[in-house]
Amino acid sequence: MFARTIVSRPFSTTGVLLMAITLLAPSALADIPQRAIDRASTYLDKQNVGKDVLSFVHFGADYKGHAFVNRCTVVDQNGKPQADKFALIYRFTWENDGVTDVAFLCNDAGAIYYVKVVKTNAVLQQPFSVADMTIHALGDALIKAMGDNLKEQDRAELKRLIDSSDSRGLLMAYLRLGQIVQ
Repeated sequence: MFARTIVSRPFSTTGVLLMAITLLAPSALADIPQRAIDRASTYLDKQNVGKDVLSFVHFGADYKGHAFVNRCTVVDQNGKPQADKFALIYRFTWENDGVTDVAFLCNDAGAIYYVKVVKTNAVLQQPFSVADMTIHALGDALIKAMGDNLKEQDRAELKRLIDSSDSRGLLMAYLRLGQIVQ
């Protein structure tokens, strides 16, 4: 029944919450409303979103495509399934032979709240490494591009992420804001 468990540490304003995603039988995901799954997958299926995700994960890599791989349930640090959370795993292909699987953890409304690389064949360009090095150069442009779509609190959070060179955090903020304005 269990194919794989991946432990991650999602961003939380109340501290670090240890979570994992586990591949379970579809019946384990029955509590998640279909509209939540549709909201997240419809957004993530877009080619422009896939290109943007890859630009954070493997900055500068040539995007070849992305596709849905699996839907998973999220479990807490004790292995207890979280009925109000799920994960969608997408496979990104890039450059000549690059492959990276990314899990997008979502709440029961379909809002993406965490991103976790679960598998990659990258040797030199590890996920988020090149992006972290270029954040300061591009960070202010990102804030400017979001323009009036940002609340002051969101603008301050983005500035904090840029100052800490946190490309994963910036990707999560980009996805959250992108779902809001879509």
